[in-house]
Amino acid sequence: MYNKSENISASEINKFIYCPYQWYYERFYGQKKILEILKSKREKKIKWQNYDAGENKFAKGNYFHKTFRKKYLFERRKKIFLFFILVIGILSCLFFWDINFAIFLGLVLLIEIFFVRNIKKTNIKFPYWPWVLIYSDEKNKKQNNTIKTKVLFDKKNKLSGKPDLIYKNIITKNIIPIELKSGQVGNYKKPKPGDLFQVIAYFIILENCFKKKPRYGYLIYSDYMFMIPNKRYLRKKVLKALKDMRFMLKKKFISHEKNLSACKKCICNNSVCKI
Repeated sequence: MYNKSENISASEINKFIYCPYQWYYERFYGQKKILEILKSKREKKIKWQNYDAGENKFAKGNYFHKTFRKKYLFERRKKIFLFFILVIGILSCLFFWDINFAIFLGLVLLIEIFFVRNIKKTNIKFPYWPWVLIYSDEKNKKQNNTIKTKVLFDKKNKLSGKPDLIYKNIITKNIIPIELKSGQVGNYKKPKPGDLFQVIAYFIILENCFKKKPRYGYLIYSDYMFMIPNKRYLRKKVLKALKDMRFMLKKKFISHEKNLSACKKCICNNSVCKI
C-alpha cells in the first residue's frame, strides 16, 4: 500500500464520489507508479497527451484562485460601500422620513446577513463586512490574523482538509468555508456530487477544530456559485462515504458501475483498473 495513513482528506472524498476505484488505486499504487505502468502498457491507440491533464488542471486552478482573489478585493470594497449606504438610508428614514420604510430596509439588511438558504445556484457573491478572512490555503507568510497553509484535522473521524478560504462573522462568530473550483457548471442546477461532499466534509472538520458549527458554505465555480447548508442528512452521507472508503481499504472491494465518460481519461484505465 503506497499510502497507509488512516487519515482521509476532504479532497479524497471528492475523488471517491467521482470514482471509488480511481481513489483506491491511487492510494494503493500512488499516482507516479500508475503513470509508469500506463506508460509501459500504452498502445498505439492511446494518446499519452490525454494524461497530462492533471498538470494543466492544477495550473488552471491556481490561475482561477488568483483571479478570484482580485475580484474578491474589488467586490468587498463595493459591498462595504453599499452596506454603509444602506445603513445611512435606514438612519435617514428613521429620523427624517417614514419609520415603516426604515423597518423594511432593516429587515432587508438582516435577511442579507443572517438568512440561511438551501442549496441554491446563484451568481458569484463575495463575503463582506461583518465577515473577515481568518484562513487561507495559499502558501504565503502569515499576515494579520489569517492562518496560512495549516491542515485542519478532525481526530474523531480521522478526517483532514484545507478549505481554500474561511470567513468569520465578527458579530455572530459564525464561520463560512469556501471552496473554489476552476470548472463550470453551465446549465446544471446542482453542484457536482464530489464537490458537494467535499464542502460537507469541511463542515465536519471545522465543527471539530473551531468548536463552532458552520451554518452554510460557498462552493464557487468560475461561472456560478452554490450556497450549501449544513444539513444533518448531508453530513450522514459524507460519514457513510468515509465508512465505505475504510471498508474498501480493508476488503479491497466495493460495488461500483463503470462510467465510460469518467473512465475515458482516467489514468487507471488500461493500467491497473480491472473493471
